Amino acid sequence: MLKVTIEVIPYGDYSERHTIHNIYIANIGGNLTKADYDTWFEVDPTDFPKEKRPTPDLKVKKHKRNQGAIELLRKVLNLWYTKKNKEVKDDKS
Repeated sequence: MLKVTIEVIPYGDYSERHTIHNIYIANIGGNLTKADYDTWFEVDPTDFPKEKRPTPDLKVKKHKRNQGAIELLRKVLNLWYTKKNKEVKDDKS
């Protein structure tokens, strides 16, 4: 599992830093070259037994493992942005 933490560090003072977001990305299967991932924002899925985990916020399908973690994070953020953008458009309808 990957955990991505976004922190604010006011004026570069690490003693004042605080976390504003966490993203959890879990490999849920695949093969040696491609894998699928579930993603949660703010909810740590490891706080729950596997059978009682909350529904993931997003899913990434068939990510090529050789593209690495940064590309996986880019895909997660792109899916999140697309989903949020659609919700905003739906609200205006």
